[in-house]
Amino acid sequence: MFLTEDEFIILSAIKIGLNNTEIKEKFGIELFVNDSRISALFQKYGAGSINKLLQGADLKKVEILSKEKIPYYQYEGSELVHKIKICKNDVINLIKFFENVSDSEQEYEIMKLFDRIKIKKISS
Repeated sequence: MFLTEDEFIILSAIKIGLNNTEIKEKFGIELFVNDSRISALFQKYGAGSINKLLQGADLKKVEILSKEKIPYYQYEGSELVHKIKICKNDVINLIKFFENVSDSEQEYEIMKLFDRIKIKKISS
């Protein structure tokens, strides 16, 4: 997982049980209501709650990078967005694939490889 330095510090502090005031005092990082760094952590880990975030986050599997260098994620201001560059042929292939899918609720993982797109059904 790729995190910014602030995201890593915040996640580490929450994992050891520090509250917002303690995080500000210890690390100088002030957390706000609807803080974009917390939102980014939820998004990156696919978590809908703090408990799910803490369960899913393995700090040993984190690489700290600047916002600009985090692959597949970009920051537009303070908002985290997930962008993957694809070409017209990729879109055409996706359309062809999904024309044959009957279950509109089924979820898929789509991975962009160098020369092709790989689609994998997520087991339900």
